[in-house]
Amino acid sequence: MTRARKTATAAKAPSRKPAKRPSATPPEPREALLEAGLRLLAGGLPSARLTPRDVAAEAGLRTQQFNRLFPDFGDYLAGVQRRLSEQVRADTLKVIARKVPGLDLVRQGITAYLDAILQRPALIEISLSMRHHPACQQVTRERASSMVMLATLQLKMAGVANAEGLGRLGMAMLFEIAQAEFEARRMLPDFRHTIDAYFLRS
Repeated sequence: MTRARKTATAAKAPSRKPAKRPSATPPEPREALLEAGLRLLAGGLPSARLTPRDVAAEAGLRTQQFNRLFPDFGDYLAGVQRRLSEQVRADTLKVIARKVPGLDLVRQGITAYLDAILQRPALIEISLSMRHHPACQQVTRERASSMVMLATLQLKMAGVANAEGLGRLGMAMLFEIAQAEFEARRMLPDFRHTIDAYFLRS
């Protein structure tokens, strides 16, 4: 084959295009709106200033889409509240997972829970401002029940007698401390020492 023919053959060879990576599937509009609200709150926006228009804009959607998916703004806030509750529980479980049960582990879980709440003031804001809304009430009840069950389980594994009763009373104290720290916008060491002593002396 002559040099000219080799050149012509090479010229006809199809060029290889780089393979396209599959693009990430965008979230469903409802999910996108909830994620947008969480981003706005994480950025420091108080929950009382959240509006359908701002949330929709953050999600790249129209306000009409927001209103169609969430005709009741309270239902939207309940959805955000639930996500925040799930984040708090996940942060708490991350600290106590796969560790030797004991009262000191209970104390670590308490600290993790209070720290997680303090980092998410919108959770308490929504719980208080929307306490008469049925959907928000349900989320608050679920959060309380979940933490009572978690505390009771940890106390039982630590060999504490009357774990369920102590767990319920301890969680009631814990929720009060979380609200006090929310109002103070800072950690309250004396309050934390009090609940530590309650569990460690059980």
